Amino acid sequence: MATGEFTSVKSQNELVASEVEVERTALANNPREELEELATFFVDMGVTQELADQVAKQINKSPEEALKVHTSQELGVDTSELPSPLQAALLSFISFAIGALVPLLPYLLGATALWLSLAVTAVALAITGGAVARLTSRPIVQGALRQVGLAVLAAGVTYAVGRGIGTRIS
Repeated sequence: MATGEFTSVKSQNELVASEVEVERTALANNPREELEELATFFVDMGVTQELADQVAKQINKSPEEALKVHTSQELGVDTSELPSPLQAALLSFISFAIGALVPLLPYLLGATALWLSLAVTAVALAITGGAVARLTSRPIVQGALRQVGLAVLAAGVTYAVGRGIGTRIS
């Protein structure tokens, strides 16, 4: 999972870098059209055409600043704040390791019943879903139920596929 997260974030960053280079080339090869486009961004934000032209000319004096505004407006990204692939991979690794440990805890502590593992997992999922909901100012119960519900759905699909290919829990 961590390598997948690393690859995903790294690929997204490379795609953004590629798009930035396309914009950099456009600024170098078509400065007049890009200046007009820059002014249009400001007009679309409610600035008068005259002021938009002045602001665009001022920004265009610095090629890097013009590139920054174009990439922000056209791509919706701030190239100085791209996510770190290593950080994403590390957080993914830690999250999945903790998530995998939760259902095993009852067994590591001597339990032998499947229902206890399922209950501990459901409680952990509800706490996690509720915490995320709280952080995002959403209803806590709704977040908890969504997290548990999606996990039950995923487990059910996994169980059904296992049964379909002839595997069963004993």
